[in-house]
Amino acid sequence: MSKTCNLVLIIPLLSIALAGCGGDDDDDSPASPPGNQIIDNLCGNKINDKNGTNASGPCLKIATDANGKYFTSSPSDAVQAEFVFFHGSMSNDTDTGHSGPTGKFLTLSLSGASAWCHALNNRAFAGISNWRLPTATELNNFNNYRNSKMWSDFGWPTERCYWTSTPSSSLQVGINFFDYSNCIIPASSNEFVSCTAP
Repeated sequence: MSKTCNLVLIIPLLSIALAGCGGDDDDDSPASPPGNQIIDNLCGNKINDKNGTNASGPCLKIATDANGKYFTSSPSDAVQAEFVFFHGSMSNDTDTGHSGPTGKFLTLSLSGASAWCHALNNRAFAGISNWRLPTATELNNFNNYRNSKMWSDFGWPTERCYWTSTPSSSLQVGINFFDYSNCIIPASSNEFVSCTAP
């Protein structure tokens, strides 16, 4: 009887010890999606995935800021096809590995970027249904927290600006993850999109 009890005690300890295994990142942010569920189309099936190439496939990356707020990478052409998303003013940006993983990534106008966040809500991507465009302050804080290394540390496409919901006169503020700069761009420009959720 005592051998059975010892075995019962050892198995939970192994489960606890192994719970943090399976990734090479040393980030102290959540390693699993909310509720630890399997999520279709989440790159690496974890938050803060550091694989440098999978963002160009049929998955979407999520990374967190200092407060645990979620931010998505811009979608690849492959993941937008999986989501069956179409918006009239979209185009593709092909990255050759200089400022993002090699592959094709969706670029959208400001209205298309908002529509993409809405599409994530309709799908309840990562179990979340309140995705939205971040403000310039939110996206800048996220970029600063991650030391503007979303390409080198997390494999995000960074060749173009990312939309924000913050206007600047008749234009819109965007954030460049590659070099810490702000972009002032017309709403009709095709840029990358990150959606955020609390």
